[in-house]
Order: sequence, then structure tokens, then C-alpha cells
Amino acid sequence: MSVSPSSMGGAGEAGVRTVVWFRRDLRVEDNPALAAAARTAGEVVPVYVWAPEEDGPFYPGRVSRWWLSQSLKHLDASLRRLGASRLVTRRS
Repeated sequence: MSVSPSSMGGAGEAGVRTVVWFRRDLRVEDNPALAAAARTAGEVVPVYVWAPEEDGPFYPGRVSRWWLSQSLKHLDASLRRLGASRLVTRRS
């Protein structure tokens, strides 16, 4: 299952926004939630919430945080190429 630019650009019902919450799986290709949203929504709003407190004693180190930052930038660029809204990121 893949997401195509035409499916992200409003192939679904006009005026309907669907939030896709990215957690650990930051893939665009073969992402069932993203594909379903692209089919049914007029606009896909991708969201990533970073909640380091959920990691408990395994708080990510500097290199892990750099990797996450780069991965989110890549995800945002991929989503924008497909016509999605800008990735909304939030630290809890």
C-alpha cells in the first residue's frame, strides 16, 4: 500500500481533515494509517508528539535526538511532496 501525490492532494471528501499521528513509524511508503487518511480526507494533517517522559529511564541521548530531528525533517519533506500539510511537531 503506498501513498500517491494525487491521493494526498484532496482526493477525499472536501472539507474533511484527518489527523495522522506519527509515533515510532515515520515511514510514508507502506503506512496504512497515512494511506487510509489520504483516501478519505480532503486534507491530511500529519502530527508528531515527542514525549520523552514516556521513555522513562531510557531518555534519548544527543545522537538519538539528532537522528530523530533529521528523520522528522525527512518525513516533513516527503509529506509535503505528496501534498500534505506541514508536519506539526510538539514536545509534551
